[in-house]
Amino acid sequence: MTEYELERKKKLIGDLVGNSRRILSNEIAFPLGIHIMAKIFRWINDIEPLNFNSQEFIDYDNQLDDYPLGSDRLKYKIDILIKYEKEIIELNELYRSKLMRLSKDIIDKYAI
Repeated sequence: MTEYELERKKKLIGDLVGNSRRILSNEIAFPLGIHIMAKIFRWINDIEPLNFNSQEFIDYDNQLDDYPLGSDRLKYKIDILIKYEKEIIELNELYRSKLMRLSKDIIDKYAI
Protein backbone atom coordinates (compact mmCIF):
# COMPACT_ATOMS: atom_id res chain seq x y z
CA MET A 1 0.00 0.00 0.00
CA THR A 2 1.39 3.41 -0.94
CA GLU A 3 1.67 6.28 1.51
CA TYR A 4 -1.14 8.06 -0.34
CA GLU A 5 -3.40 5.00 -0.04
CA LEU A 6 -2.59 4.68 3.66
CA GLU A 7 -3.49 8.33 4.30
CA ARG A 8 -6.64 8.03 2.19
CA LYS A 9 -7.69 4.93 4.12
CA LYS A 10 -7.16 6.70 7.46
CA LYS A 11 -9.28 9.63 6.28
CA LEU A 12 -12.04 7.34 5.08
CA ILE A 13 -12.05 5.48 8.41
CA GLY A 14 -12.48 8.87 10.09
CA ASP A 15 -15.39 9.53 7.74
CA LEU A 16 -16.94 6.19 8.78
CA VAL A 17 -16.69 7.18 12.44
CA GLY A 18 -18.18 10.62 11.83
CA ASN A 19 -21.02 9.27 9.74
CA SER A 20 -21.72 6.54 12.32
CA ARG A 21 -22.12 9.29 14.90
CA ARG A 22 -24.51 11.19 12.62
CA ILE A 23 -26.59 8.05 12.09
CA LEU A 24 -26.84 7.20 15.78
CA SER A 25 -27.65 10.78 16.78
CA ASN A 26 -30.28 11.11 14.01
CA GLU A 27 -28.40 14.03 12.46
CA ILE A 28 -28.84 12.33 9.09
CA ALA A 29 -31.73 10.31 7.72
CA PHE A 30 -31.10 6.61 8.24
CA PRO A 31 -31.28 5.56 4.54
CA LEU A 32 -29.00 8.39 3.42
CA GLY A 33 -26.56 7.74 6.26
CA ILE A 34 -26.29 4.06 5.41
CA HIS A 35 -25.93 4.89 1.71
CA ILE A 36 -22.94 7.08 2.61
CA MET A 37 -21.49 4.32 4.81
CA ALA A 38 -21.73 1.79 1.97
CA LYS A 39 -20.04 4.23 -0.40
CA ILE A 40 -17.18 4.82 2.06
CA PHE A 41 -16.76 1.08 2.63
CA ARG A 42 -16.56 0.52 -1.14
CA TRP A 43 -13.81 3.15 -1.40
CA ILE A 44 -11.91 1.60 1.50
CA ASN A 45 -12.29 -1.88 0.02
CA ASP A 46 -10.75 -0.59 -3.22
CA ILE A 47 -7.62 0.27 -1.21
CA GLU A 48 -7.55 -2.59 1.30
CA PRO A 49 -10.57 -4.13 3.02
CA LEU A 50 -11.01 -3.48 6.73
CA ASN A 51 -11.32 -6.32 9.18
CA PHE A 52 -14.97 -5.37 9.63
CA ASN A 53 -18.28 -6.67 8.29
CA SER A 54 -19.25 -4.00 5.78
CA GLN A 55 -21.53 -6.31 3.82
CA GLU A 56 -24.66 -5.44 5.84
CA PHE A 57 -24.27 -1.78 4.87
CA ILE A 58 -23.75 -2.69 1.24
CA ASP A 59 -26.71 -5.11 1.20
CA TYR A 60 -29.05 -2.47 2.63
CA ASP A 61 -27.73 0.14 0.21
CA ASN A 62 -28.26 -2.18 -2.76
CA GLN A 63 -31.91 -2.48 -1.78
CA LEU A 64 -32.22 1.33 -1.82
CA ASP A 65 -31.23 1.60 -5.48
CA ASP A 66 -34.80 2.24 -6.62
CA TYR A 67 -35.50 4.99 -4.07
CA PRO A 68 -34.58 8.67 -4.10
CA LEU A 69 -32.45 9.81 -1.15
CA GLY A 70 -31.61 13.21 0.29
CA SER A 71 -32.49 16.24 -1.79
CA ASP A 72 -33.28 14.02 -4.81
CA ARG A 73 -36.58 13.35 -3.03
CA LEU A 74 -37.64 16.92 -3.79
CA LYS A 75 -37.96 16.04 -7.49
CA TYR A 76 -40.80 13.57 -6.82
CA LYS A 77 -44.53 14.06 -6.36
CA ILE A 78 -45.68 13.70 -2.78
CA ASP A 79 -47.85 10.65 -3.51
CA ILE A 80 -44.83 8.80 -4.88
CA LEU A 81 -42.72 9.85 -1.88
CA ILE A 82 -45.38 8.56 0.50
CA LYS A 83 -45.48 5.22 -1.34
CA TYR A 84 -41.67 4.99 -1.28
CA GLU A 85 -41.54 5.98 2.37
CA LYS A 86 -43.76 3.05 3.33
CA GLU A 87 -41.47 0.67 1.46
CA ILE A 88 -38.35 2.20 3.02
CA ILE A 89 -39.86 1.87 6.49
CA GLU A 90 -40.33 -1.86 5.89
CA LEU A 91 -36.73 -2.14 4.73
CA ASN A 92 -35.55 -0.19 7.77
CA GLU A 93 -37.35 -2.61 10.05
CA LEU A 94 -35.28 -5.45 8.63
CA TYR A 95 -31.90 -3.72 8.94
CA ARG A 96 -32.05 -0.87 11.47
CA SER A 97 -31.04 -2.71 14.66
CA LYS A 98 -28.15 -4.55 13.04
CA LEU A 99 -26.84 -1.44 11.27
CA MET A 100 -27.13 0.69 14.39
CA ARG A 101 -25.09 -1.89 16.32
CA LEU A 102 -22.51 -2.00 13.55
CA SER A 103 -22.34 1.81 13.51
CA LYS A 104 -21.67 1.79 17.25
CA ASP A 105 -19.02 -0.90 16.74
CA ILE A 106 -17.29 1.36 14.20
CA ILE A 107 -17.17 4.20 16.72
CA ASP A 108 -15.88 1.89 19.46
CA LYS A 109 -13.24 0.30 17.23
CA TYR A 110 -11.96 3.23 15.16
CA ALA A 111 -12.64 6.51 16.99
CA ILE A 112 -9.54 8.20 18.26
